[in-house]
Formats: sequence, structure tokens, C-alpha cells
Amino acid sequence: MGISLIYTLFYSLISLFREYTNGIESQVIPLTEVQREKTLDLRQSYLQDNPVITIRYGKDIRLLDLDIVLICNSNGMNTIYERNPSNPPIHDSHPLKYLVERLDTRQYYQITRWELVHRSIVKGYEVNGDKNFRLELDFQLEQQLVINKDKIDDFAIWLLRDQEK
Repeated sequence: MGISLIYTLFYSLISLFREYTNGIESQVIPLTEVQREKTLDLRQSYLQDNPVITIRYGKDIRLLDLDIVLICNSNGMNTIYERNPSNPPIHDSHPLKYLVERLDTRQYYQITRWELVHRSIVKGYEVNGDKNFRLELDFQLEQQLVINKDKIDDFAIWLLRDQEK
């Protein structure tokens, strides 16, 4: 007698669960297939164009979420400096070319194969003894950034483009 009562209760619960889930499914408005594809395409495009660079406080930090002023590449590892000096430099293993393709070329200039600079920290440049140019930055950096004399014309055009407007 006790077992038949348990079976009856069990099947009653299953029946109620099925009725509940069927009721919920009938109230949910399904997205059309086209809307789903557009949503997936936008999400994938965003994730590809804005890669995760680091994790802070348990959250993914993406490239375009940072206020980057300088990227230096050494031995295949990027050191990304942010405008806020209280944030420590971020180390990233993406190829520098990959990052350059995702940043605004009006704001960032690749001065060498290893370095990318934001226009807001460039104060000017001076001629070195070897006819290359040393950048004067409005940013504390242990190393000096040098531009090859062959690239200085393009760099000057890029730097002055914003000042003329």
C-alpha cells in the first residue's frame, strides 16, 4: 500500500512539472532565426574586434575598454601602458599587428615594429646624433622611443593632422 502511494505521488509530480513547463514555453516569445543569426554575428564580431587583454577583479578587460597610451613589444610579449599610472602595465601575448588592426589609426601610430604610441602623450621630437628622432612624451617611461629618419615624414603628417582641425 505504501509503495503504490509513493508511485502515485511521483507520477503526479511529473505530470504537474510537464504542465508547468508547457505553460512556460507557450508564454515565451521565440526569436526568429534571422534575429538569432544577427545577434550571434554581432556578438562574434564584437568579441573578435575587442579581444580580452587581461582579467581584473574577476572581470574580463577588453582592448577597447582600456585607455591605452603606449604599447611596447619585447620578445613577443606586449606591455600595455594605460593613461592612469596607478594601473600597472598589462602583459599580453597577442601579436602587435593584431592589436594595431583593432585600434584607431587616427589616435595610434606604430613608430617601430615594437612600439605603438597614442597621440595625446606625444609632446614633440628631437633629432638625435645619428639623424634618427627621439620622441618627447608626456608620460613617464624608462626607455626612450626613437623614430627612424625614414618614418619621420609620415609621423609628422599623422601628428599634425589633428592639430590642423
